[in-house]
Amino acid sequence: FVEREAEWEAHCLVDLLHEMKHSNVPGDLFLDLLGAFVSMRQDVERALGECECENGDMEMLSHTLATLTEQLGPSVLRNTSQTIRTLANILVSNDTETLTMALGVLSGVLSGSMEGTAEDEALLQDLVPRLQELTRSEDTAITDMALSLETNISMRSFVGSQGG
Repeated sequence: FVEREAEWEAHCLVDLLHEMKHSNVPGDLFLDLLGAFVSMRQDVERALGECECENGDMEMLSHTLATLTEQLGPSVLRNTSQTIRTLANILVSNDTETLTMALGVLSGVLSGSMEGTAEDEALLQDLVPRLQELTRSEDTAITDMALSLETNISMRSFVGSQGG
């Protein structure tokens, strides 16, 4: 049995993906890993933390997602519509870590680093009701992030409707 080093493995994968940063591969993998991470967290929650076998995999996924975000930044997310749809599915979670990660990615989307279309703006508007729910969260970090993102989306909509 060889003990895995999640951080080292994550850095190796990110180094490889860094070479492909001008393609959609890193973003597609990021979104797939994010979905897998959320699914694992939900499975562990359902098992009430009894599922020891997945802890190593969750740690690896967590390190990989964090390292991808740190090393490649928002440029990892090149397909705006796909990213927003993935985040919409993740934002239904009630897990604090998962929500924080998803809200952080959404913040990156709204930072202006991604090209958006009218469809993307409509997808963002669809997130507003869930963000409004999250502003009533007991976790102040989630409340603050959700409020900021909801305001940002509303302002984008207002500016867009004003023609500029």
